[in-house]
Amino acid sequence: MNYSILNNLMISICIVDSKGNVIFSNDSFDRFFGEVENIFTIISDNYNLIIKDVLKKSYPIFLKSRKNNKIFPDVKDYFYMNIKPFDEEDYFMLEIHQNIPELIRKDLLNNDIKSIKDEIETRQYLFNSLEFMLLEKQKPWDFIISTAERIYSLNILKYLKVQKGDKLIVYGENNKKEIESNFTINMVDDDINFNYVSNSSTSMEVKLMLLTYLNFVKLYVTFYSEFEKSKMYDVNLLDSEKFSMAGQMMIGMLHEINNPLAVAMLQSDILISKKVDYVERIINIKSSLMRIKEITEIFRGALKQNATITTFGLKKLINTAIDFINPKKPSNVSIIIDLNYEDYDIQGDFNKLVLVFVNLISNAIDAINRTRKNKGWVKITTFEFRDKLIVKVSDNGEGMDEKILKNIFKPFYTTKTKSGLGYGLFFVSTVCSSHNIKLSVISKRNSGTTFTLVIPKFQAEGSI
Repeated sequence: MNYSILNNLMISICIVDSKGNVIFSNDSFDRFFGEVENIFTIISDNYNLIIKDVLKKSYPIFLKSRKNNKIFPDVKDYFYMNIKPFDEEDYFMLEIHQNIPELIRKDLLNNDIKSIKDEIETRQYLFNSLEFMLLEKQKPWDFIISTAERIYSLNILKYLKVQKGDKLIVYGENNKKEIESNFTINMVDDDINFNYVSNSSTSMEVKLMLLTYLNFVKLYVTFYSEFEKSKMYDVNLLDSEKFSMAGQMMIGMLHEINNPLAVAMLQSDILISKKVDYVERIINIKSSLMRIKEITEIFRGALKQNATITTFGLKKLINTAIDFINPKKPSNVSIIIDLNYEDYDIQGDFNKLVLVFVNLISNAIDAINRTRKNKGWVKITTFEFRDKLIVKVSDNGEGMDEKILKNIFKPFYTTKTKSGLGYGLFFVSTVCSSHNIKLSVISKRNSGTTFTLVIPKFQAEGSI
């Protein structure tokens, strides 16, 4: 029998015998499945028994691929299949139709997946860029230039214009026939205006994401402007904080002065009364008096309005702070030092930075004392990371709850402790900020506290 007429049909047709051997297949069938000698070589095991029974008992059947149970597992498309007896030779015709609704669903799903993937990549790029630019702390217009470059590089806009007064950035071309979207950042001097036209392929989700991003940019510019306006207030606040701390600092200073002064007076009395070993005792007197001078210089330097910038080693800074603390350190507290680096230079106001570490160590001791532990420890750990030195000041004291953590760096905030030097963590955070030192704290009630300082290494001009 001549089956060539079946080649003109769009549906896939094959003629098989009762054992599944292919007698004829039309062009459409061959395009999908290639040359097939026996139909059971391409049919899923789940359908084999059903089809063998159909061919044996010679009855018609309609089969349909399902999501997790395809008739033809090695072909990506889904199919319907009609099997019915065909002519006097005990042959069977298999009519195989593509599942058009399923194909449409798959195509839409693939497009959705691609769209979601593009949106995720766009979001990651935008907000990773935002995080990077925030770390750079750029001025508003420089920040806007960086923002415009990053937005346009994503190919989600065909046109972008950003303007502030006579400053203008333009990317792409606008034929003036397309509707522009507008976004404005209000400024005291001149507003910053964004005008842009999206590409036709840009999804609504990406457009909304762009709007969210621009609102983050607006927040940055607004906060930066407010910060600039409040600089004078911040300076005055710091000065008033210094004066408010002066009484507490003087008490701490007098306490520190008292010990070496008492030694000096006792040694003098012995020298006068016995008149023996006077050379060694005079040396002791001189040493004690030098201690008074060092303490006085540290406090006086910290109270100066103008910073005295010098270059010094981090080890010297930490050891000076520990020397300051040791005379009044309780016997139940150990200070553990783990300096894991070659000594690198840093630059800044030595006296202010000494008091930063004095304050952190003193607060740690105070936190340990409140727990009434027999054995407490304050551990100072350092290590390098790229061009930074990381210093961690940890303790096994009482720790802080979330409410205290939210307030510890605020001016005039105190937990009203009776021990410790009490300089205030506002002073610490302000000094760190002025030295470009990043300060963070992790603490949990009854689990101790860790302050982390990220300190830039000093690099002389011309060094790499």
